[in-house]
Amino acid sequence: MKKIHSIIPAIVAFTFLLADSAGAEALYLGQDPPESEPLVFAPGTVSTEVVTEYCMAFTPDGREIYFSRAHSGIMMCALENGEWTSPEKAPFGEKYPGGEVHITPDGKRLLMNRFKGLAEGEAGGVYILSKKDGEWSDPVLVVENGMRATSTARG
Repeated sequence: MKKIHSIIPAIVAFTFLLADSAGAEALYLGQDPPESEPLVFAPGTVSTEVVTEYCMAFTPDGREIYFSRAHSGIMMCALENGEWTSPEKAPFGEKYPGGEVHITPDGKRLLMNRFKGLAEGEAGGVYILSKKDGEWSDPVLVVENGMRATSTARG
């Protein structure tokens, strides 16, 4: 239990940070902010009973959510005109299948695992995409055979 309680201030701080940029009504797809009791996230929208969803990443401004969905790859929802879009495959997901996303604290890079749908001679591992002018770049391999990468504010 100590671990759960020790992350609550960080979750609360993150909630306030997002509320300042996205508007409190838009946080967490309209759900209550997280507390110490685990709950299913956005049932019927993000979390379904048909497949498994995992590895969710929010952009720092709270306006985009990326997550892995078994058998579908990386999905995303975006806050547009005060409403959340329904989950759809991430814009790079058809061409570059992957999973286990992580977005850097500055929101400029997205890390993902790629092991399926690789071109001949292409290695599986952790790939990075950069965001410029609202668009994600093609992925570049950064760690061969790596998995579930994260980052810090220092990179």
